[in-house]
Amino acid sequence: MTIEGWSHIAISVPNTDAAVEWYGRVLGFPVAHSDSIASPDGHTFKITWMQGPDFSLELFEVPGSAPLPRERLDPDTDIKTLGNKFLSLGVEDIEKAREKLKNMGVEMLPSSTKGISGLFTRDNTGNLIELCERHA
Repeated sequence: MTIEGWSHIAISVPNTDAAVEWYGRVLGFPVAHSDSIASPDGHTFKITWMQGPDFSLELFEVPGSAPLPRERLDPDTDIKTLGNKFLSLGVEDIEKAREKLKNMGVEMLPSSTKGISGLFTRDNTGNLIELCERHA
């Protein structure tokens, strides 16, 4: 088996329409396509694929899903929980990214992580996102 690269990242959200608006407005991801899919138990859920720079973002809305636990909302407490941590995206200039987010009214989170040129924020449903300056 040869891994050829990333395929996609999937995020469960309470409202795909609101999440699509946020990821489109804040990160510039366009919608690739949307659909409704039947789960094995017979329920239908909404799914929307958005296009990142070199990967796809799958947003899905399953009625009755449990909310994101409170400790997962902060990078310093989330790091103490097993499992996936956050979506990390590379940017050319972290200060320009910080200014853009500030001008858009997007909250930036304090973090005790040292030694990286980056910042943490949350999407509109609380999922952590890290922006890191890419170094050549």
